[in-house]
Amino acid sequence: MSDIDKRIEDRIRAFTQELRDLLRQAAVEAITTALSSSPPANASSQPTERAAKRKRSSSPSRQTIAPAERRSPQQMARVVDLLLAQVTAQPGQTIEQIAKALGMPVRQLSRPVGKLLASGRIRKTGIKRYTRYFPADAPSSARAKKASSKHRRRSRD
Repeated sequence: MSDIDKRIEDRIRAFTQELRDLLRQAAVEAITTALSSSPPANASSQPTERAAKRKRSSSPSRQTIAPAERRSPQQMARVVDLLLAQVTAQPGQTIEQIAKALGMPVRQLSRPVGKLLASGRIRKTGIKRYTRYFPADAPSSARAKKASSKHRRRSRD
């Protein structure tokens, strides 16, 4: 082994030893900081870049959307009456068509529709986006046939 090779090897050993010492020191400081209740001496009061990104990206929709206002019973009754009048005037419309006619968003009609369905003042046919709403007192032809066939069966017995 030449003199130069030996010097290179010595420098590499010294360098690796210095790195080991620095890594140990850093590990001890990190553990001490984690276990202590006070922040480290070199930590600034500014959040780290990673924490700032997390703060920015955490559910932006929740930050920008205002909480929904609860409608008063009088407002709800007014919407229920408007909805019933629209269904009576134009039977067979979808919720989107009714909302457009009333000038309201569809999501504001879901609860009034539920109230009218539960009270039996309106009825619906179809599923999902194909649901159509009718006044309860005007049976569809299929419903009338079904009801009349039930009646006939009962009368035979």
